[in-house]
Amino acid sequence: MPNPLNTPITPPRVAFFNPQTGAVAREWYMFFLSLYQLGGDSSVSLDELQIGPPPITIEDLQVTASVVTKTANYTATADDYTILCDATAGDITITLPAASGLDQHIFNIKKIDSTANLVTITSTDTIDDEASVSTYIQWTNIVVQSDGANWYIL
Repeated sequence: MPNPLNTPITPPRVAFFNPQTGAVAREWYMFFLSLYQLGGDSSVSLDELQIGPPPITIEDLQVTASVVTKTANYTATADDYTILCDATAGDITITLPAASGLDQHIFNIKKIDSTANLVTITSTDTIDDEASVSTYIQWTNIVVQSDGANWYIL
């Protein structure tokens, strides 16, 4: 008899319960029956059989995103995500790095002060086909993403 731990097992790709009858779907019944028969006289438990990829934990999905506050001109880096701009003392320019080096990167830039001073976002690449984009309105949030060639406002 082959070693059951080396036998590939593919679970069914149907709902566990049959929606019409409310009973366990025939495909799942056959799947569990084959697991039972596969074990035979061996002491293999269902816990020892790996079915599908390993589980993903919430720790695997954690993403860290930096938040920095700037009160003067600033050149964003690949480590930045959210850039809070306090333009109380005067206009601020946030310069984005080249889009080509940061394909799919996102920057979240927000003006947090109530003055009429401008927060301008600029780059050597275009931002929505423009050289720069500006705002003077408090709480305005501008999110841009790179396609590897230019920046786009989301």
